Amino acid sequence: MERRKRKSSVEEYLDRLMENPEKVQRCSEFHMNLRTFYKKRWNCRLKSPHIQGVEVDLFRLYDTVISMGGWQKVSFNEKWGDIAHAVGLANGVAVAEHAIKVLYMRQVFGFYAEILKWLLYLSKYEQNELVGEVDDADSDLLSSRSREYFRLRPEKKEAEYDRIVKSLLSGLPNEVDFAVNVCTLLSHPGPRVLRLVAAPQIITLLVAHLAIFPDGDRAFYDLYKSWELVSGHNFIAFWSGAGITDDEVLKLIPHIKPSMVSEEESNIFCGLDTEFQPRNVVSWRVQQVLLIIRNLSFEVINKAVLAASWPLLKFLFICSNCKWSMLRTAALDALSNIACEIDLMAEESSSTNHLLLKTVSCCLHSDDKFRVIRALEILSGLCNNERNESLICEFLDHRILSKIFTVISVKDIMMCVYTLESLYQISELGATACYQLSRFPHAIDTLVSLATVEAVSFGPSGLIGMKVVEFHGPSQLAPPPPQNVPISQ
Repeated sequence: MERRKRKSSVEEYLDRLMENPEKVQRCSEFHMNLRTFYKKRWNCRLKSPHIQGVEVDLFRLYDTVISMGGWQKVSFNEKWGDIAHAVGLANGVAVAEHAIKVLYMRQVFGFYAEILKWLLYLSKYEQNELVGEVDDADSDLLSSRSREYFRLRPEKKEAEYDRIVKSLLSGLPNEVDFAVNVCTLLSHPGPRVLRLVAAPQIITLLVAHLAIFPDGDRAFYDLYKSWELVSGHNFIAFWSGAGITDDEVLKLIPHIKPSMVSEEESNIFCGLDTEFQPRNVVSWRVQQVLLIIRNLSFEVINKAVLAASWPLLKFLFICSNCKWSMLRTAALDALSNIACEIDLMAEESSSTNHLLLKTVSCCLHSDDKFRVIRALEILSGLCNNERNESLICEFLDHRILSKIFTVISVKDIMMCVYTLESLYQISELGATACYQLSRFPHAIDTLVSLATVEAVSFGPSGLIGMKVVEFHGPSQLAPPPPQNVPISQ
């Protein structure tokens, strides 16, 4: 490929003699005005651009563009290649079309845009705004007003939470810390609470950093391994020591090898069990993400997004079945908050409904008062969705109803209140659920007897955690007695 040669002074002189005097005058005025513009705006002198050592005639470039209909038509018809060929840049210059286009935008177009009052200080100003970088996008070369005038595509704007998503995807420790800290701040109630509807992938990325991935997505696992190399945080080892014994829950973390030691044998070495250490980086990150999810689950605008995220539900099931009470508590809180938005009949919820109802059953039959209360709350939340009626009715077998009516008879007012609320929500499902409750032995008698129970009967120990206030309805005033009005004679 031949390299372009610089014209000699004799050749340039002969070319000027052959040119039209009117064109020569226009060229002189063009350069004079352009130099004045540069001096006035930026207090600098105009330097002619060079490409591969050869000076580019700005007037010739401008005149060629104008002769082809102006910048708008040239861009719309994609004639920048013809412009480059006309000014002698087509041979020996890579991406000559883009080069001549950017050159025109930087050196010439800003001058005439200033005259027409349509653009705001382009050229060097735009170069400073872009930190010296020349972007391929036209939208970065034009202001918003000129973009609208020349009918270009709208200015590219970054989505609301793109910075958080990019930081999480990068896997760089500082960027991930930044994203998690921002999510922590935005998870608290207030005018700037995180709206997951705008970026639901944030939840998937947060739990992916904890080695919880969508089903069958190998890409996330490969991405996690690259994050692990950079950060040095091994979350798979963390879950291996979380004390999860349920085989179905362990299947949610396929990269963990099941232990060959039985639970009875592991109890021999109970003194060697790892405790939850909040000061440990890995433990702290798990707790931090879980608290973010718990806080967001209290916001009505986020409940539907959280309930529809299978990776998040996997994470909550895993935490609710681990041996650390701190994680179990936060996970059950989040599940009870979003239960009202969970659709057990959805096609993609086949795994969700089984594990969720299994978690409710395990917590309901637990000796832990907190777990029993959260199980009743989750059950009440599921009853708020009418589509769950058939599955809930199948779930309410004799074993579950027996446990519910056993709990309601405990001398604890908190357990009594939550159980009554759960029974009320079950009865709201319809005739089938009401029939199941009514045919349970002594169910009606128990409910009728509770209608006259007083808070004092629970005793001081049964009132712990609850404040009972006696409420009297508005008293109806008796009508005033009739007065004998004397009859006038």
